[in-house]
Amino acid sequence: MALQPTPQDLLILNQRAKELAKVNFKENEATNLIEVLFFNLGKEKYGIETIYIKEVFPLKNYTSLPLSPSFIYGVTNVRRKILMIIDLKALFEIDAPTPKENQLIILGQEEMEYALIIDNFSNIEKVSTEKLQTSLSTLTGIRLEYLKGLLLDGSVILDGKKLLKALFLSTNVEDFK
Repeated sequence: MALQPTPQDLLILNQRAKELAKVNFKENEATNLIEVLFFNLGKEKYGIETIYIKEVFPLKNYTSLPLSPSFIYGVTNVRRKILMIIDLKALFEIDAPTPKENQLIILGQEEMEYALIIDNFSNIEKVSTEKLQTSLSTLTGIRLEYLKGLLLDGSVILDGKKLLKALFLSTNVEDFK
């Protein structure tokens, strides 16, 4: 003879089912979020997913590379590792003065590592991928090529994977276009 649940048991089981359903809903909601590090280049706000960022580091010393493309700022030594510094303002043709104190975003995956020079670090936020918009007509050329999406406030989210791949394959600006 099988035991029949009491009305109180059914109520408890129903409440547990609702709680478990909420947890699953929150987990599904979280999969639509990406964590983005925001930074400034001149007056423009950019972001890159943190999964492609190893760290933010102050630019202390660097060596310029003569006869290199304009978007290569130079090289620097970070913890005994020589990293090429990419100037996104030169690459994206953003006409803005360079501040005295810059920061570097160490961008990397596996063996690929580069430093991106930025004016200053802004913040890190979780962003819903559903809020990302496709391009605007004002974004053209190379900025459009490495665009992951735009936010309503005008922030440009760059595609870290495409940027890393392009940096790894070439140091010629024409290859980026």
